[in-house]
Amino acid sequence: MEKDFLKLPLSTQMAIVSFGIGSLLFVLYFPFKESDNLIKIGIIYVVIALVANGLMLIKLIYDCFVLPVERLNIIKQILILLINVPISFFYFIVILYTVLSNQPF
Repeated sequence: MEKDFLKLPLSTQMAIVSFGIGSLLFVLYFPFKESDNLIKIGIIYVVIALVANGLMLIKLIYDCFVLPVERLNIIKQILILLINVPISFFYFIVILYTVLSNQPF
């Protein structure tokens, strides 16, 4: 399995790792709601992931123009990278709802 993961393009690896870490932080939020440290870690993670994934997106867009033969493959990589955006937004909405309503979700 590890070898299969390493064969994936770097952008896909980044998307999977970003999704995994984001989901882990999301799941950890519920048992540790009172932990300010977890919120700080989450915010720092979001900023780092946004910058790293943003740079990868810029690189993929550049590659899309420079390597027209690989355009379809690069567009697939872009879509895989961008699928984290609605997932992250969903996580944010759930946590925001939980914080503002003070009810378990």
